[in-house]
Amino acid sequence: MASLSDAKRHAMALLMDRAPEEVLEAIETRFASAGGGLAADVVALARDQRCQRAALRQTFGPLVGLTAARQDGVAAPLFPRALLQTLWLAVERERPDLIEHITTRIRIDPQTLVQASVVDAVCEWAATTARNSDPDSLGLSSEAMAEDLAAYLDIVPIARKVGLSTIDWLGRLDNEQLTVLRLTFKDADAVREDGGVRLMELMMADLPRAAEVLRLISAITDQAPADFIDGTEMAGFPNRLLGHVESLSAQIRIDPVRVELAEARAVITDLTQISLILREFDLAFPAASGGAWTKRLQTVRRHLTSQLDATFRSIPGIVEKALPLGAARLAGRMSRMVPDLSADPEAPVVHRAVALLEILSNTRSLAAELGCEGTRRAAAEAVADRSDAYAEEGLRMLYDSDFEDRERAEKLIDLAAECLAQSRNLEAGALVRRRMAVACMTDLETGSAA
Repeated sequence: MASLSDAKRHAMALLMDRAPEEVLEAIETRFASAGGGLAADVVALARDQRCQRAALRQTFGPLVGLTAARQDGVAAPLFPRALLQTLWLAVERERPDLIEHITTRIRIDPQTLVQASVVDAVCEWAATTARNSDPDSLGLSSEAMAEDLAAYLDIVPIARKVGLSTIDWLGRLDNEQLTVLRLTFKDADAVREDGGVRLMELMMADLPRAAEVLRLISAITDQAPADFIDGTEMAGFPNRLLGHVESLSAQIRIDPVRVELAEARAVITDLTQISLILREFDLAFPAASGGAWTKRLQTVRRHLTSQLDATFRSIPGIVEKALPLGAARLAGRMSRMVPDLSADPEAPVVHRAVALLEILSNTRSLAAELGCEGTRRAAAEAVADRSDAYAEEGLRMLYDSDFEDRERAEKLIDLAAECLAQSRNLEAGALVRRRMAVACMTDLETGSAA
């Protein structure tokens, strides 16, 4: 039965190296009973990749987070992605018995836990390798980077013991948990002078939201004030988060006249991240005052408040232009303003309105934190009232009138429904859309009967 050629095997291995864990598991499950040949080769490659990852995770686990840039964009130490595999092979040349022990156990069951003494020994050998090898051979740029790596490897055994405790330590700690947390950092400092900082770095690498590290710093310093923490070895973490917030904040320049949907969503993403970090500062250090922290946080808040306040105030006027009214003659010279359902539903102002409404809808919590929720709520109410009235009258016209371009009219009413959903709630927008669907169905049935 045919099997993969060497070239195809190499290409497949490269693909699996980049594949998510769930994809590899699905490949094993899907092709496990497919017999020999190509299917067997694919299954073997997927299993080898899973076992390799499991071995590296168990051995160097806390370091894994430092081999890829953080998804939240917060600065952190970064080593080459292939580094852990390179260290693994280097240790294998010196201590094949350790590597074979780990590999054998994990191949039997990728979920099995190898004894801590064995994986700690591999980390010790890896640290020695980092200090004694040419940095180029490890894909590192300098001896300083190699020593940095070795220093983290010295702390990995302690970080591994922390394990799932980090999740518990992020919540409200009882006296026993607080004691264990502080003793853990003392153990790290006993290994090396900067052990506590490196342990915190490894713990932060395991957190999806870097700002949660502030809770740990607050706990081990007994909620010390900013001035005190600025004078300790932990100062780098809050200062790094402040720098990230300042960088994101500086990018936010909302121009209501030119804003597009993609830009609005990017702004929302940045604002959401800023909001999370500001909230963590408030949670971890509720009485933070004095020093550089307060001034820097106040500057960010003032800038964001100014940007959002001006944006919120502009939204009702732009929505009015996106949902224009026109005069409808009643009798004689009498007329009243009704939705102009002949307007262009793809006009630039419509796209601006949709983009701005995304911002309006997705900044509730941040607006409250920044003190401009009143402006946001007033804008939302104005938009909702205008959209509700427009949709109500537009639906009546849709029932009663014969439009030359009915599709255009429906798009404008749908726009009103979207405005209502973003400014009031999703149910209000959905109700308008359901009523429009009934109007369209009634029109179709009338046309068929005719």
